[in-house]
Amino acid sequence: LSGKDEAVLSFLGCSPLLDLGTRNAVVVDVGGGSTDCTVVNMLDAMQPRIRTWVSIPHGMLTLSERFGVHDLTHAGYEDMVAFVTGILAEHEKEHGIGALVKEGGFQMLCSSGTVTTIGAIHHGLERYNRAVVDGTHMPLSAVHTLTRELIDMGYDGRRRHSCIGRDRADFILAGCAIVEAAGKVWPVDEITIADRGVREGIILSLFRKAS
Repeated sequence: LSGKDEAVLSFLGCSPLLDLGTRNAVVVDVGGGSTDCTVVNMLDAMQPRIRTWVSIPHGMLTLSERFGVHDLTHAGYEDMVAFVTGILAEHEKEHGIGALVKEGGFQMLCSSGTVTTIGAIHHGLERYNRAVVDGTHMPLSAVHTLTRELIDMGYDGRRRHSCIGRDRADFILAGCAIVEAAGKVWPVDEITIADRGVREGIILSLFRKAS
């Protein structure tokens, strides 16, 4: 799959989480080495139209390597958010997605293991539960607050957290930074957390072809 095809499938997989009344949406798919943002016009609910697709060569892994994770301070985290914000702002100049946000009826869906982990912590879960997390509407202010708590927790604390563990302790702050940066460039009040993506998009596309 090309990067754009993968982004389209990711949107299709997340599309069941779109709210009634959503006119335009962006799916922010946070990967390890890149982040894809797919903007979709929903005026025709039966045939959503891809308005634009933005891909930046920075994801959870590359940001963690660039800024460090073990001793990340609040200032270091803000530097990471500013770095991603600057990159997305350059794309915003070209694509004008912010104008769609101002029109209203705009929804931001975020997909990745890190984002779903944020959702699990937001719900206060002891163990991850997809049925609880998938489709969560989380205020960006809550993402901001939770992130500062994770920084204060320290690397060892994040590793010991039952919803984070060793696998995500290295990357969760970078994922938070990408989500916060997207919220700064495209100022929505909340994100919708999606525990779904390309795989579900492939299944839905096959169903559509068969129908």
